[in-house]
Amino acid sequence: MNNNSRVIRAAFKEWEKDIVKEALKEIENFAQNLIYEAIKQRQQNPDKHDYTGNLLNSIVAAVYYKKDLKKAFFSGEAGIREPRYYEMTASHGRYHFKLDYEGTESNYTPTIETLRRKGIEDAYEFISTFNPDTSGFVIVLAYTAGYATWVEQQRQTTGFINTLLYAKKVAMKMFELKLF
Repeated sequence: MNNNSRVIRAAFKEWEKDIVKEALKEIENFAQNLIYEAIKQRQQNPDKHDYTGNLLNSIVAAVYYKKDLKKAFFSGEAGIREPRYYEMTASHGRYHFKLDYEGTESNYTPTIETLRRKGIEDAYEFISTFNPDTSGFVIVLAYTAGYATWVEQQRQTTGFINTLLYAKKVAMKMFELKLF
């Protein structure tokens, strides 16, 4: 390989590093905005009721590159109130709250078993165990409370769908994508 080829390859490697660095900045900014949008969509849903605040505090958006975690954004670290209680669990039976997360008196009997911890703990565990299945750029948005899937399937009040629609709209603009 002649000297010109080495110089050109070295220049391309530097150029690639700069592109990845800039792309990561943009993607991390996008992921951080996803957290704020997810919080907004959950809080503005007129049909939701937050008994403990753990679902809201369990949302995480993370950026991976080449299967390595580059940055994670946690709703529980985004300026919202901490949960008032640990996650409710079915084996406990009926719960009575003089003041729940929303500041009202309420009762609830959960049907899902949970680990009875704070939502942000679920988010930290998710990040520590998640492995992307691709080695490019990956953005993950997860509602990690043990009952989040049930809430979305049964009540459609997590805000997940609206947050995904927001993500699709912004990503299409930001990255000039055409998604199916």
